[in-house]
Amino acid sequence: MAQRITYAGGEFIVADIVADALLDYALTLARRARVDVVHVRTRRIDGSVGRMRLLIGDGMPLASEAKWEESTAIDSHPDDEAAAALIRHRAAAFGRSPTIRLDGEGNGHSDLLSAYDEF
Repeated sequence: MAQRITYAGGEFIVADIVADALLDYALTLARRARVDVVHVRTRRIDGSVGRMRLLIGDGMPLASEAKWEESTAIDSHPDDEAAAALIRHRAAAFGRSPTIRLDGEGNGHSDLLSAYDEF
C-alpha cells in the first residue's frame, strides 16, 4: 500500500517500504546529529507521480500516516524496492563507521565546537 508523508509543510505519498526506510534512516541520522539527502518516487496529493529529493535527519521533521484510500495509493514499483534498499544500506553504514557528534561530547572536538558558543 502507501503512506502519506508530511514534510516541510507539504504532503506526498510513498510506498510503505520507502516510508519505513525513510523514518528509520531519519531516526538513525537524528541520533547522530547528522543529515542526508535521499531520492524517492512519490505520488503527490493531486495524483501526479514524480521524484523527490528529501533532506532528512537531525532537526528535519518527518511524519507518516499509514492509512490511505485505495485511490490515493502509489502502485508498487521496482524503483521503490531499490530506493528502500539504498536508504537502509546508508543507515546500516553508520554502524560501521565513526561519527562526530555536533555537541562535541565524547569525541575530542569540544574545544573546536565551543568556539561557536560565543556567536
